[in-house]
Amino acid sequence: MTDILQKNCSFISKSNDSLAKKLNNIVSFNKDITLDTNLVGEYNLFVEGIPLHSITGAQDEAKNIAAAVAHNDYGTIHVIYGLGLGYLADEFIQSLKGKVVVYEPDLEVLAFVLSAVDFSDNLKTERLFIVSDLKELQDILYKIYRYKSNATFSYLDYYKTHSKGFDKFVEWLKKELVLIEH
Repeated sequence: MTDILQKNCSFISKSNDSLAKKLNNIVSFNKDITLDTNLVGEYNLFVEGIPLHSITGAQDEAKNIAAAVAHNDYGTIHVIYGLGLGYLADEFIQSLKGKVVVYEPDLEVLAFVLSAVDFSDNLKTERLFIVSDLKELQDILYKIYRYKSNATFSYLDYYKTHSKGFDKFVEWLKKELVLIEH
């Protein structure tokens, strides 16, 4: 376990101990996961040779997605499908109000990224939550939802195109948010 992963897991365990334990148990990766730079020199994550972020500007991509968010108040829960290298989560924490919940269903990607990128500053705000399965997400949503909270849903294009469970997740999230709100 890298020092960065250990540091991230120490913060994650405060709100999601089961994820921290799963991450600690990963010892090798079965997928080809690499870091490289995009056309503007920013780091980009590649899974099986496919970039997760824009090759023309990952930070601009994150800013554009955050700027398009419909609700932005302290009661808002922003759900993000996929962590990538965290550009989107970082932008949401920096520029939006409310809580941010990142759902990354690929434990290998999650372990790789949390071993390479220090999220501790964002995690210590207690506004960023990271989950890897629907039960963890449900638990966090019930924990942070407040009366009349609004919810938003965002994602990187990679996840909509390359994640097999994306459409089912969207259906599940819509139903879950209706249950929570009533």
